[in-house]
Amino acid sequence: MKRYYQIADLLFEINTDLKYDESYNFKEFLMSNTNNELKKISCNIYCVDKLEQSRLDNISNLPMINSHEDKLYYRYEFLKSPHGEIYAYTIFYKNKLNNIDIYIKKDYKDIKDTIDIFKLLMLDKLFSLNNIILLHSSYIKYKNNAILFSAPSGTGKSTQANLWNKYENAEIINGDKTAIQKVNGIWYAYGLPYAGSSDIFKNISTPISAIVVLRKGSKNKVEKLTLKEAFKHIYSETIINIWDEQFVNMVVDMILDIIDNIPVYLLSCLPNQDAVELLKSKIEGDF
Repeated sequence: MKRYYQIADLLFEINTDLKYDESYNFKEFLMSNTNNELKKISCNIYCVDKLEQSRLDNISNLPMINSHEDKLYYRYEFLKSPHGEIYAYTIFYKNKLNNIDIYIKKDYKDIKDTIDIFKLLMLDKLFSLNNIILLHSSYIKYKNNAILFSAPSGTGKSTQANLWNKYENAEIINGDKTAIQKVNGIWYAYGLPYAGSSDIFKNISTPISAIVVLRKGSKNKVEKLTLKEAFKHIYSETIINIWDEQFVNMVVDMILDIIDNIPVYLLSCLPNQDAVELLKSKIEGDF
């Protein structure tokens, strides 16, 4: 059985006999047929009686995921259950990085829906291999451009997005995470089927006009960040596997390109309309 999902400009072809329910947050990303304009990621999931011991012998004591280089394969990724049991491994092939084989034990019963399926795919790894990064941010569409509000949890990403929706009729695309990719020289924001507690996940892409780093403040104040400051803030809110040197280097290069081409602002703010007006004036004044 095959199902197709569009996430960013990637088309995920899931090929498996494993039965799973469609998670509601993935329904907008489910496609009825293939789209030849998208880059296809072919994912084959095999249910096996037992996992190959020679691969398991290479596992270290990392709590969830371990990876290592191999002459034949580009990389293995091992997945453990909360009880420490190794229940699956994912193989990325050296010469065909967008073809993935996943082996999972037949007696493992916790693969129930699309969310569980995509946990097997190592999405952050696939994104980095396809020049996509994930940023902790609320993503709004305003005048056909994306504004991303980036901050640690609890700082007000969703609050500012809701204020822009209320006072400027901006459309909230995602309340917690954004995929970012450069297409034909332009950096785009993409909605994701993951949105934290915001429960907003739309499959919409928009050119990015600004990234806004949020801080709580006693008054509303906005400033454009230097490249050094912008890098520090964006890097800290980007999802990065720090144990993977290649992954880190790819992400760093992408962030450097982003801050060279997109203005990054620091907004210290209160949760009120004045914060919206101040930021809007600054962004539109800089264009």
